[in-house]
Amino acid sequence: MGPPEMKPSQKSSSGSQIVSQTQFEDGDPADGQDQLHASRPSTPEEQMDSAVDPSEPLEKFDWYDLEVRYHDMIKDRDAVEQQLLQDFDHLSQVGLKTQMTYVHHEEQQLEEKRLHYVQVVNAFRKALELLNGS
Repeated sequence: MGPPEMKPSQKSSSGSQIVSQTQFEDGDPADGQDQLHASRPSTPEEQMDSAVDPSEPLEKFDWYDLEVRYHDMIKDRDAVEQQLLQDFDHLSQVGLKTQMTYVHHEEQQLEEKRLHYVQVVNAFRKALELLNGS
């Protein structure tokens, strides 16, 4: 099974894709970029509309909030990654046990065949001894 298919959720008026708005088919944001850049204008028209007067001071940016949102997103991704690693480990253990059971079964069958051949050879030896002795 391949990676989930990604599709853009928005296109600009010129038809180009907006990378920060890419989503997976199930609707989850691809990388959380839409949350980090929600206040940024995404098209040139919006940028012109939101132009500020250069004489006015810039708005204060809440860096602490950005850091908190970043760490929350990282925690979520880390939890998903840990679950995937646990699932992989479980599947690896099941596969290993299955392979070990199969190999053990094949070894038992091989040993049974070996014992059968030994019995057949011994039976032929006894038959030859009887033929040679008479």
